[in-house]
Amino acid sequence: MRPLFVSRYPQNQSKDLIKWLQSIPNNYLHFGDFDFAGIGIYLNEYKKYLTDKAMFLIPENIEKFIANLEIQHYTIIKKKLLNKKKSTKIN
Repeated sequence: MRPLFVSRYPQNQSKDLIKWLQSIPNNYLHFGDFDFAGIGIYLNEYKKYLTDKAMFLIPENIEKFIANLEIQHYTIIKKKLLNKKKSTKIN
């Protein structure tokens, strides 16, 4: 496979991208975010118009990837809260 990477930005021109993708024989592999907004973009902006030509890329290790992100997110929040407590202490 020789992929061609395209961007949906600027968003107001994504209709041109959809028309082009519909006109070529190639399948479309969506490399998007794994949150509700990212899945919504795939379903509402691509899958809806490209139907069977569109697929969402889901890595084999997605569970491990998400678990790692949750740990990183928790660590960042914990550090921010600790820093906030330190900065609000009255001596």
